[in-house]
Amino acid sequence: MAYQEIHTAAFVPADGLDTLSTELNTLTFPEHWRQAVLDFYAQTRSEKGRSEVLEHQSVPIKRLNHLLRAVAPGLVSIGRWAPTNTDQPWLYSEKEFSPQALMNYVSAWLKDMAPKEKGTQQTVAASFRPMLNTLRTMDPATLTWDRTPVELLRGTVSEGGTLLPDSSLYRLLPEYAASRVVASGPYRFAGEEVHWHRAAGYQEAELISDVLSYTPKSRDHTGNPWYYSGYLRFYLRTEPFSTVPRLHVETGIRRWTSGKANLQGTTGASAYLRADATLLPQAPTPDRLAVAYLQWDPRTKRPEWRTGGPMNMLENLAITDEFPDPESLVKDGTQWLTVGQGPQFALTYHTTMGRHSVGSGIMPEERRRLMEWVAAALEPEFVPIPALVRAEPPKGTVVIDRALEKTKKVTGDEVKKMALAEENRRIESRNARRRRAHLAEVLKGADLSAVVLYQNSGIRDQMIQAAEDSLDLAGHRDGQGPDTWVWRAPDLTVRITARLAGEITGPLGEATAPKRGGEFKEEAAKRRDLVKETVQGILSDSGGGVQVAYVELDGIKTSTGKRIFAPTQDPKGAIRAGAAQARIVSQFAKPYDPQDAPEEREEKARHRIESAWSDGLRQLGATFVPRAGEGGAIPANLTQIAFWMVRRNVAGKSSFSQFTPIALLSRGKGQIMGCSPDTQGWVSYRDLLCDLTGQVESPRNEQDQTAAVASFVRTTLQPYKFTDTLVLLHAQNSRNRWPWLGNAGLLQDRIKLGHGPDQRLAVLGKRMRVIRVASSDRAEVPQWWAPVEGKDAGFTEGLWRAGDDTSGRVFYSTGRKPSSAQTPKGVAKLTSRTVETGKFAEDGTPKTRDLHVPSAEARTPQLVQFTLTGLLPDDDPAAWACFLHEQRDGDDYREHLKLPVLLHLASKANEYAIPYEDTPEDEVLEDDAVVDLSDDEESQQMALF
Repeated sequence: MAYQEIHTAAFVPADGLDTLSTELNTLTFPEHWRQAVLDFYAQTRSEKGRSEVLEHQSVPIKRLNHLLRAVAPGLVSIGRWAPTNTDQPWLYSEKEFSPQALMNYVSAWLKDMAPKEKGTQQTVAASFRPMLNTLRTMDPATLTWDRTPVELLRGTVSEGGTLLPDSSLYRLLPEYAASRVVASGPYRFAGEEVHWHRAAGYQEAELISDVLSYTPKSRDHTGNPWYYSGYLRFYLRTEPFSTVPRLHVETGIRRWTSGKANLQGTTGASAYLRADATLLPQAPTPDRLAVAYLQWDPRTKRPEWRTGGPMNMLENLAITDEFPDPESLVKDGTQWLTVGQGPQFALTYHTTMGRHSVGSGIMPEERRRLMEWVAAALEPEFVPIPALVRAEPPKGTVVIDRALEKTKKVTGDEVKKMALAEENRRIESRNARRRRAHLAEVLKGADLSAVVLYQNSGIRDQMIQAAEDSLDLAGHRDGQGPDTWVWRAPDLTVRITARLAGEITGPLGEATAPKRGGEFKEEAAKRRDLVKETVQGILSDSGGGVQVAYVELDGIKTSTGKRIFAPTQDPKGAIRAGAAQARIVSQFAKPYDPQDAPEEREEKARHRIESAWSDGLRQLGATFVPRAGEGGAIPANLTQIAFWMVRRNVAGKSSFSQFTPIALLSRGKGQIMGCSPDTQGWVSYRDLLCDLTGQVESPRNEQDQTAAVASFVRTTLQPYKFTDTLVLLHAQNSRNRWPWLGNAGLLQDRIKLGHGPDQRLAVLGKRMRVIRVASSDRAEVPQWWAPVEGKDAGFTEGLWRAGDDTSGRVFYSTGRKPSSAQTPKGVAKLTSRTVETGKFAEDGTPKTRDLHVPSAEARTPQLVQFTLTGLLPDDDPAAWACFLHEQRDGDDYREHLKLPVLLHLASKANEYAIPYEDTPEDEVLEDDAVVDLSDDEESQQMALF
């Protein structure tokens, strides 16, 4: 069905509403506390760290804010710079909160700051006196709550015409909206009611529904139910070149662990607590769900609370019996769940815990009904944003020259189906020959040599079959087995050498997980060297250069049946690093899933292996990027350049970070090229990936990284000053080190590099266009559905523009629904739903269909935003947006991509940001000190969306 509009889960103030006020209790971090806390924190750091603390005037308030989510969920903390920022309150609350109770949290926070004895959680003795002295200066009596009016629509407008809300509103306006929805009463449908409960938010306001249950009807099921809830998350966002704030509402399913929770191999799980009494002495009873974090501690071999930092501030507080022991929760998370009530204590499910019989996500028709309920609760102050309408440039404006043909949908009677299937086989054969010719061009006459390291011979055979099918090699086989296969086609020779993987794919440390730091470093180095030696040995034996390695990588079987690796045992990084040292790229293949039914295993494995083979060829730069054809509005000789910031953050296994800006280049044919500040001009995509692996020297601080990006962009674009060039940028990936990319910085047809002045785009290129792409990460682009009168809402592919867009520069793109997504669009999970099928039984009664299917996987294609920041005077914005929409439909990809092809390939470079070495255990930074370039400036960058 050709839907002509789509609706989004987003709301704007009603016409004429210029002011919206509420009253809240506010608390400012006391002035005389600031210097005392800063001095104490500086004393706990090394000499270098001390100078940085004093220079930046910063303390780890984020730890305390996380603690408050667990023990004081009614307190809303604004910004992580509150202890050094006097411009705004630190805490907001609908009710006053005991100063003495708050002081208990601050005491635990200070104790957590203090350095610990090596290998323990015991505070260094020398820190006790400074800590006590600091506490003596922090009199709880100085904590005074003020009743403060808050203007919820307060903001200014950027030079580019984009709204800049007051930073506090990114928390306060969503909280206001969530409270309105809860106060409106339960969600009702099909004669059922679902109640909702407020939960402690972080950068959003969250509602969690009553606990629901689902018992599968399969014969082999034990009869035990699986538990879940719905969630609603509220976010304040903005749109480029618009002065209107937006409330985005995200809907989804929160699955709870049912029975024993397996935390090994996970990064942790959130625990939601509904307290019937105060959690701590002198504190009020929480009026919303508290949120704490539970993780597996490999040192103690038991689950531990992790709140704000690794020192478990919860253990430094007098926790009542309302907070259960972590081990009892993990042994049976079901005991605190009661269907039809809010979670008393619920642990979130993680995919590494094994299977969950409840599927993820919500289908469009149920999302539509939920948003109608939300809209009724928010009116009259907020109304749904106008529908997005199709944006189609004049016919013939955009001409796409595709390298591969599209297969046809097989429908109709049996004769027609057979004919279409035969035609598809001929199309696939032609495509395979074109793919082979393209690969030969990319390799510039060299052979394609691949190594397959397998564990199951069936996977090896499927990889060989995938190679033959992908490149139309069946009639050109020139050698076969036992471990080498050779094909000699007129334009390309392909050689595959297959070997049993052996210990290469086993867990690091074998049966015992290595400790973080020195042990991990040693085990990773051993595996890396083994991979390098193995690949070089195969290279020597085969007589040809191995260019890509395919590795069948399995995990360790857990009690749940899931096969995963513990964090320090996962060999993937070491394998990829070893292959890169041998100057070859690598692709991992998932083996047979033991949880699949026997009749499904081969078919599912076939699809995975075909995808793995294709991904390996793409890493060689053999990717088709849709080209502009002759005679359209888009230049046929267009050069495309995509920028990406490759990051390796400091993590638990490694404290060696990386920040490397890269660029990919496509001229529509030939191989994909890449460059970075360390390459000498453009190199092959394969060489760029290999160069990113290892201890790449990178600028360490924000200022140097921002300057490096500006210099790199200027240098990369300089040769294309007089060439038709399209520059592609990704908002969420790059804006923290290229501030201009945030909504607040955008100016039409102008550009700003680093912290320099804005300038006309023509200064960089006379024929240059710039398009910024934003995805739905952090709900920055809303969820959506396609409505149709009298029928269930559904999905549709297309290019869209907002009905209230006045700039003409902002477009939205939806891809087609994945072929694997077969869930009916009307499926419901939060309530029952029965529909008539249109057929009748023998007695004349209508037949019905049960659409209450909690087990269904509900996948919604992403809505992606294109902001055409830079165009030439005569350009048609719709034509350029349409061309970029076509870039999401890559010729050699089965499904629509989340990002245009070139940006998609650039994002994959992050998989190669793997260090060769790790650091000794005593040098690994604490979790709160993790350099997270996507989050560390969130409070400063809130105005971006």
